[in-house]
Parts: sequence; C-alpha cells; structure tokens
Amino acid sequence: MKNFCFLFLLLMVACNDDDMTTTINPINQLPPATMTGENTFGCLINGEPWVAQVNNHIDNKLDVIFNPFFNELQFHARIDASGQRERILMAIVDVVGEGEYDLIYLDKMLRDWENATSYELDTLESKKLILHKFDEANKIVSGIFEFTVFRENDTLKITDGRFDASYRN
Repeated sequence: MKNFCFLFLLLMVACNDDDMTTTINPINQLPPATMTGENTFGCLINGEPWVAQVNNHIDNKLDVIFNPFFNELQFHARIDASGQRERILMAIVDVVGEGEYDLIYLDKMLRDWENATSYELDTLESKKLILHKFDEANKIVSGIFEFTVFRENDTLKITDGRFDASYRN
C-alpha cells in the first residue's frame, strides 16, 4: 500500500498545470460557417481571431446592404466591446449570384478608433470574396473572404473570413 501511495504521489507531482493546458486553434474561435442568415462575421487578422460583436442592443455588429441598381453588396462589421472599437468594411460589385468576386477598393477598409489608425486595401495581393449563398427571396448572403490591408509600415493579412447574414436593400 505504501508503494501505491508513493507511486500515486509521484505521478501527481510529475503532472503539472503546463501539461493540462491546450492551445485553441484560432479558426475554432470564429463563428460557425452557416448559410441561414445568422448575422455572423469573423476572420483571422494576422492569425488572431476577429469576430464582430457589439455590447449594446442599439448598434448592429453587422450591417449588409445590397444595392440592386449597381448590383453592389457592402459589408460593415464592427467590434465595439471591452475597449476595442474596430470596423471592417468590404464591398463587391456586379453581383449576380453565388461565385467568386474581387473586393473593390474602399477607403479605410479596416479602422481602429482606439488607436486612430486605418488601413487600405492592398490591390496587389489576393482580395477575394466568395458567395456560397445569395438568396434574394429571403435576403440571405453567406460566404468566405480574404484580403490584405496596409498603412505606413504595417500590413495585416485577413484570412479564413466567413460571414452569414441577412441583408437589406
């Protein structure tokens, strides 16, 4: 019995908290990829998760607008929580349904109000948005995106982006 207790104590000492910690994959911190109008938006910015959220019931975390006159689809995603105030703005034109589109240049595609910085679209890098669902009857749009933004001496890679939203005209 003494040997068993000693062995048990030795195992307990050998196991520490460092062995028990697990790393969460940043992609798993993004909203699930759905196509039902859940009003979700998330991506990785330089490998770190960014998920649209607002801690009040007045402002929208995600506003998607479709202009049928220009066949333009605009996305306004925000974080306004826990001292973080940021916005991602994206747009595509000539939308006719599901498929791959190039993001168009918009001034200040990513803005950080807390640090008074804004970033512009790098038109020399990949800048795509793929619509997996564009349901005009139910006004639902879902898909994925990736692009790069920059400002003086700083570049951000936006990858693994996903959205599922209801849109308005």
